[in-house]
Amino acid sequence: MGPLYTLPNALTLLRLTICPFYLWSFFHGYRMEQRSFLGLAVLGYLLTVLLDLLDGFIARKLNQVTPLGSILDPSIDFIIRISTLALFYSLNLVPLWLLCLYAAFFIEYVLDSHLMRRRQGPFTFIPSSLGKTVAGLYQWTLGLVMVNQLFKPRLLEGGHLSLIYASLAVLSLLSIFDRIRRVRGCPPG
Repeated sequence: MGPLYTLPNALTLLRLTICPFYLWSFFHGYRMEQRSFLGLAVLGYLLTVLLDLLDGFIARKLNQVTPLGSILDPSIDFIIRISTLALFYSLNLVPLWLLCLYAAFFIEYVLDSHLMRRRQGPFTFIPSSLGKTVAGLYQWTLGLVMVNQLFKPRLLEGGHLSLIYASLAVLSLLSIFDRIRRVRGCPPG
């Protein structure tokens, strides 16, 4: 099974502890129109993204991939993204349907991973290339929405952001249908 306490798992948990601070900073900066708090939020979010890349790299490089880490990492990714989307929705920066679609995207990922692994051993998440790409695009889009708030006039206005959100929706749905197709091809358990 491997050790429970590893550097990659610690970095993953560190991301979770940073999240409330950058969310508060963004909320405060947005409401009070304080660019310094918005900048702090962008830096905090960027730190979570860098730690996400680093924890996976270290896990593979030091051979510290663990069953806990394989569940913890995507779960914390979800918590960070869904909480950021919820904050952005509350500030009217993203539409509700995008928040709901991301929740559906992750729930489908969990269910399909369970169905694909039910005969192959303990539960782990089973990512797909398209799913990883879409998850990365959510991460990029959230960062873009944050950075966009730093500038007046905005770098991207409503129409541009709507196009980005619509593209993300199409890719999310393609990923969901691709995973459903893959599950149907798995032998019954």
